[in-house]
Amino acid sequence: MKALSSVPALVFVLAVAFPLFSNAQTPSESAFKIGPRITLSLGDISDAFGGDAAVGADVRYQFADFPIQGNGAFDFYFADEDVTVFTVDVNTFYVFDVGETLIPYAGAGLGFSNISFDVDTGFGSFSEDTTEIGLNLVGGTELMTGGSFTPFAQAQVTVGDLSRFGLTGGLLFAL
Repeated sequence: MKALSSVPALVFVLAVAFPLFSNAQTPSESAFKIGPRITLSLGDISDAFGGDAAVGADVRYQFADFPIQGNGAFDFYFADEDVTVFTVDVNTFYVFDVGETLIPYAGAGLGFSNISFDVDTGFGSFSEDTTEIGLNLVGGTELMTGGSFTPFAQAQVTVGDLSRFGLTGGLLFAL
């Protein structure tokens, strides 16, 4: 697990090593991006279920002529034995036009967390499956490399019955 916790930082450092040629103007055309992500969990999922890290996918749609992105994300957590944890997030980001290389964004949305487990009590097994809904608050930045991929790093807090806090890094590929 220790190696997984340094992956978001490694993704960021490797991305900085690439040439940084781009223009951060608000796009006049819509754009669709998709890619893998890795999350380091520091909230209830880590504390209660041992889910210190997750792998997943990120999807973003940039609306034409507006500094707004629609975002969807899925994460599968490496939790304790006999526990399955995954999350689905639906967010809207405001993209700040402040530079040519780093493109910061902030937003909010809904987070859905599904936890299921199967416990053998010695007298039989017990299964439980629950879905929790919370409010997401997200902030991050994309690093424009001038190529067909865009590294990103973000922090997300989900407030609800199951509170989450995660640091995420990944790569987005333009389609």
